[in-house]
Amino acid sequence: MFKICTIANDLAQYQAMRDSFISAGFDTARCDFRLYDNSRQNEHDPYHVISSLSAEPQDRYIILCHQDVRIDRNTGYDDLLRRLSQLSAMDARWAAAGNFGTTPRGKFTGKVNDPHGSSFPGPFPQKVISLDENFLVFRPNLRLSCSPGLSGFHLYGTDVCLNAYFSGLSCYVIDFEVTHLSSGNIQSREFKDAVRDFTHFWNRRFVWAEIKTSCTTMRLSKWKLIQRVLYSYKIRSILRKCGLNYISYPHCKRLLAY
Repeated sequence: MFKICTIANDLAQYQAMRDSFISAGFDTARCDFRLYDNSRQNEHDPYHVISSLSAEPQDRYIILCHQDVRIDRNTGYDDLLRRLSQLSAMDARWAAAGNFGTTPRGKFTGKVNDPHGSSFPGPFPQKVISLDENFLVFRPNLRLSCSPGLSGFHLYGTDVCLNAYFSGLSCYVIDFEVTHLSSGNIQSREFKDAVRDFTHFWNRRFVWAEIKTSCTTMRLSKWKLIQRVLYSYKIRSILRKCGLNYISYPHCKRLLAY
């Protein structure tokens, strides 16, 4: 039922992740494990892996998770299958799901045991604008892929959600808690470059939208004047005082530039 894919640069971490899955019922009789080995050099990145998987004929769910994820929070194979079946019954157009993300109104939702102790209210499943990358599930045969031209190891969960939206599909957070050993590094040069590249790519699709992720907030517009104005904290404060809140995707559909 599941193809479990991981990009790993630490094979010991990967083995511990794999063992935790098997202990939680994701045994090799019902699941395939696929390792993308980056232990010698970065040959693989999530954007390209997701797009390559979408090109393969699939009759199983695809899980893409970090090497430092552990299935050890009283969740397992049967729980995940039940959550996904419930989601399919509720929304036949769902394309991706995860355990943590942000709603269109910029609120965190989901459960993940990480160094931040992240747990936020449901109800679940809940439609989201962005998914955290620690644990992602893709529905088979919907051909959901990442944007051409983007690469790296950050923000691909948000890229997937935006591509789903523009394809008439949806993404959700489900109630499936795992342990994630890392809190991420948003101070790195790599992360800042990823935000720059992501913003540059997606600006052209919006007149104005605010996209909040689990680790940053991006304000997107195809017009540079709007970009400059709405990145000003002072101007945003004035707008709030005037009662003009941000217009958050996808509540500004009339403003989207297709």
